Amino acid sequence: MVYSDKHRKINVPTDNVPIQATLRQLEQPICLFGERPAERRRRLQNLISSLSDNEIAKILLALYHDEPDELQTARYWIAEYALSRAKERIEKLKEYVAIPEVYRTANIQGLYRELR
Repeated sequence: MVYSDKHRKINVPTDNVPIQATLRQLEQPICLFGERPAERRRRLQNLISSLSDNEIAKILLALYHDEPDELQTARYWIAEYALSRAKERIEKLKEYVAIPEVYRTANIQGLYRELR
């Protein structure tokens, strides 16, 4: 079977229980006769790759629709916090990379001397 790029990029859980739960949400049988976990995972991957982006979005929306407002608020707060910290790290890394390597190496050697 030839797999498309879309098929290869689909992330599917490796644990059997989440795979079965996802199949159940997609209204598919959770286990076919004689099907092993690896085959079940491949079947889920094939099923998801055959869906359109709108269908996938509807499924994901249905998965998170029943969550309480507090949980959604907490997720937004965590995402905002994590993204702001990531932005700071990227800015510091850009500043660090802007310094010529000769000066960075000299600075590290100076720190090693002080630690001795």
